[in-house]
Amino acid sequence: MADVLLSICIPTYNRAKSLDETIGSIVAQKAFLNSNEIEIIIADNCSTDNTQQVSEKYTNQFSDKIKYIRNEKNIGSYLNQKTALDASSGTILKLHNDNLDMIEDSLSDILQLIKNNIKDKPIIFCTNGNAKNKSELIFCKDMNEFVSNVSYFSTWIGGLFIWKSEYKNLDNPFRHGDLMLPQVDILLRLLAKQRKAVVYNKKFSRVLATEKKSGYNVAEIFGQNYISLHKPYIDTGLLDRNIFKREKFRLLYKHIIPCYFDFAKEFNYKKTGYLKYLVDYKKDWFFYFSFLMFPLIFIKSVAKKTIKNLFRRG
Repeated sequence: MADVLLSICIPTYNRAKSLDETIGSIVAQKAFLNSNEIEIIIADNCSTDNTQQVSEKYTNQFSDKIKYIRNEKNIGSYLNQKTALDASSGTILKLHNDNLDMIEDSLSDILQLIKNNIKDKPIIFCTNGNAKNKSELIFCKDMNEFVSNVSYFSTWIGGLFIWKSEYKNLDNPFRHGDLMLPQVDILLRLLAKQRKAVVYNKKFSRVLATEKKSGYNVAEIFGQNYISLHKPYIDTGLLDRNIFKREKFRLLYKHIIPCYFDFAKEFNYKKTGYLKYLVDYKKDWFFYFSFLMFPLIFIKSVAKKTIKNLFRRG
């Protein structure tokens, strides 16, 4: 399809129901229906449910705007992300979770954001309203400002946009796919090139509930892998050591501890190797102070679970 501005790239595996709702929320929007500026790429990682039937329902309806790719075998999540991006033809590419219901007319706002920045081509990242700074647009001149404003939300693949020209020129963009955070590495590498960033903080989507939640180890992915991707930039002076330390504090208290010590069992996270994976925290005073929080987290989690159960019974 010629003159595509935005490629929405959806890697998926065994989430037919949420994928159906996700694509449905895109194709129903005026920005998709009334122009040829948007394409959808679906990369199916050899699903065993009816993902193919759901996808073909939409490709039959929008054959010139939606492309469906099915892998012959499961190639892993990050290589499937690469498959989706490689098959795209847009000026800018957006990774999109298979369980993101897009808010009505949000695509029009996103297209306008892209058009406003197409000349200078800064990094564009969407936090979906999760940035500490509550402004709709946040302008970051360097890595320090990006990390300070976006924090660990940079791990969300649904927020990643990358200009096609940048993607093609990025050597081995998925070089750290084994760390399960290739999107963070991509962002940091672009920031290291002294690229400015525009952070779009307006909420544009709702996360749909899925039967199959991630079973990764939060301490490993965030406390070890996320941290390791940032450390080289401290040595080069691109990331201020104090900003990095504040990020470690925020990451530990706001994300790792609440998710890892999930006493209410809301998530399917692995619960092993906490001390092993947080080795980079062992010189930080706030790491040891955090152990005092565990009883409070336990009480809060139990209370939350009790309240939920009471509402279900009611």
